[in-house]
Amino acid sequence: MCGNSTDGSSPLIFQVIFLSAIRVSSSDYLDLGTNFNFYIWGHSLDSSDEQYIKELFSFNADEDQNVRVIVLYFNKQAKFDSLANLLDILEKEKVEKWMKKGWLKFEPNPDIAKLNNITPVDLPKCEEA
Repeated sequence: MCGNSTDGSSPLIFQVIFLSAIRVSSSDYLDLGTNFNFYIWGHSLDSSDEQYIKELFSFNADEDQNVRVIVLYFNKQAKFDSLANLLDILEKEKVEKWMKKGWLKFEPNPDIAKLNNITPVDLPKCEEA
C-alpha cells in the first residue's frame, strides 16, 4: 500500500508488508526526502530473516532517514518472541536506540474484517470419508 498527499503538504509515505525477504540499500534512498514505513506482518524475525533485517536496520545509521519499522504481532507471546529474535540478530544497543527514538514499534495485528466492513462467517466443515 502506498499513499500520496494531494495538497503537497506531507511527503509520500510508503507502507510495505513483508511477505518475503526484500533487498534494500540505504544509500539508494538517502536523498529522496521520503518517509518509509515498513510493516512486518507474519514473520518470526528469526535467523532465516537475518539478511533483510540487517539491511532494513541499516537505515537511520548516522542520521534519521525517516525510516520506521512496525512489527505487527498476533499475541503477546509473538511480540516477545519477535523482540527476542531481533535482539539475537541485531546488537541490543541498536534495538534499544530504534525503540527509544520511536523508529521501531510493535503493534497488534489489525482487525482486517472490521477495517473492511466484513462480517466473518463460519465455513462448512468437510465431511470425513
